[in-house]
Amino acid sequence: MSNDNIITFPKKKQSEFCPFLFVETFFEHKRESFFVMGLCENQRRLRLLPFVINADQERHRMAIAEKIVTHYSMTGGSLPIWGDIACYKYFTSADIAEVFSISGEFIKISNEPNPDAATACWKVQEGQDQKKYEIS
Repeated sequence: MSNDNIITFPKKKQSEFCPFLFVETFFEHKRESFFVMGLCENQRRLRLLPFVINADQERHRMAIAEKIVTHYSMTGGSLPIWGDIACYKYFTSADIAEVFSISGEFIKISNEPNPDAATACWKVQEGQDQKKYEIS
């Protein structure tokens, strides 16, 4: 049997950066559980569909603005654990973000580091199969 008709797609490298929309709340850690923060991290990092990421600048920003308006409306402007939404930042690389207002208006391009992500993990007791689960 010939493999000529099989289409293969290159696998994404672990080190490749994947653009995402970050919900900025200017969160300051007080007494919140790190585990709970890790479980709630997906509230702050919103993935966008490839057609949005690959669109020309005008369509790209329009699609992001739509996502922001919808997200802000659905959340009521606040995220449990993280607090009130101040703005949105679309990270196009590890150190460049497009900043948007809560109404979806493009504000500026900012050179800033990719925000740290909270993760939730636990290990079973020694003597059992060692397993580590990460949720992010």
